[in-house]
Amino acid sequence: MCNKKDGKLGYFLFSLDINNPQQPGDYYLNWSNKLDIADCDMALMMDTRTRLKTDMVVSYKNIGINTFNVFVYDLKTKLIKYNFEAN
Repeated sequence: MCNKKDGKLGYFLFSLDINNPQQPGDYYLNWSNKLDIADCDMALMMDTRTRLKTDMVVSYKNIGINTFNVFVYDLKTKLIKYNFEAN
């Protein structure tokens, strides 16, 4: 996850092919806005039956509006499964 892309603020979450990092990234989030973030953390969740990594949990703090956000992304569908925001 990064906070700036091409000099613009936003939320940018993407994955890279570790065997070919020069290829363009695969974006999960590509949101432009005017907010800085801090205290970002990411974790992968694994399905205990299949032993496959199925979801990614991302949390961060918005500096400008002082909120804490948690997202759960489905890695297969690339959709947000859960979103939480608190002051």
